[in-house]
Amino acid sequence: MDIFIMQSKNTRDFSHDMNYTNGMLIVFDVVDFKHVNDVYGHVKGDLCLSIIANCIKKAYAKYGYY
Repeated sequence: MDIFIMQSKNTRDFSHDMNYTNGMLIVFDVVDFKHVNDVYGHVKGDLCLSIIANCIKKAYAKYGYY
């Protein structure tokens, strides 16, 4: 019990010095993407992922997310 209280106090002291910002984590599952890499190669697959990521960034930028 004493150890838990000490850890809790240390956590509060540490978090007091931290700056918190809002954030978001978005996870997408690109269905059958392995097929794209297998057929077109990893360079084209990477390009495809970049295009998908840019589309998502543009869509969320409308709402103030960067």
